[in-house]
Formats: sequence, structure tokens, C-alpha cells
Amino acid sequence: MRSKETRKGWRLYPRPLAMLLVLTSCASNPNDAEDSGPRIQQILVAESTSDVQPDRCLSTHDYQRVKVLDDRHVVFEGSGDHQWLNQLRTRCVGLRPRATLLFDLHTNQVCNLDSFTAVSKVFWFWQRESGTCVLGTFHPVSPSQLEMIRRELRRP
Repeated sequence: MRSKETRKGWRLYPRPLAMLLVLTSCASNPNDAEDSGPRIQQILVAESTSDVQPDRCLSTHDYQRVKVLDDRHVVFEGSGDHQWLNQLRTRCVGLRPRATLLFDLHTNQVCNLDSFTAVSKVFWFWQRESGTCVLGTFHPVSPSQLEMIRRELRRP
């Protein structure tokens, strides 16, 4: 009898599972063209000093909020002028500014290759708004660098 229940339950899941696979494959396409990528790298290199290297991980105590710049860049804001730009591994379908981010953390650090999704609250439950987003390395940025990056991302 139990096997029939399992079979019945499985019949309900193929469509949502197929949609999830489509979203994930769209979000993780490595061939996405990123026109602003090289210019952003130039901004990061131009104003950085030689002793500042990208960080692989940030402690959850180092930042207070995370802001989405676009579907490829997020900023982790710490106290004072401490900020880190994270260029995601690939474009993240559905990721928008002002999104609420739900990170999949296993320790008190957020690291390169960790993942998150954008969610919104609808009535009493959370609804997924984006594909799975995968973090890259954390680049310390100054307020002036961040402003230049924001201007670059707004360019047509």
C-alpha cells in the first residue's frame, strides 16, 4: 500500500521539478554575455592597493545588509565604509534590487560558491522569485568605487 502512495505523490511533482530545472539551467548558463564585466574589473583594479585581495568568505558579523545592484552583482555593507562587491558566478534569473535574499548557510560565514535565492512574502508564506544564485569572491570596495560601479551598471 505504501508504494502506491509514493507513486501517487510522485505524479504531483514532475511539473514543478521540471520548472525548477529550467530556472536553474537558465540561472547557471556560463555563456551569458556580460558587457560591463571587464569595465567593473578595471574599476576594482584601478583604485585598489596591491595589498587588498578579494576575500573568499565573510563572517556574518562583518556585514549588516546585502543590496542587489543587478542580476549579477550584490553588495555586502558593513559598519562604516566597509563594503564588499560580489560578482555572482552567472546571471541570476529573477534577481532584482530590493529583493529579500535567503542564503543557504551552514556556518557563520558566507563564502564563494554559497548560494541564495530571492524570496517575497505572500500572505503567510514565502514565495521564490529568482533562480538559485551562486556567490563569487568578495572584493573590498570604497564608496567612490561603488558609485562608479553603480554608474557603469546603469549605462545602456
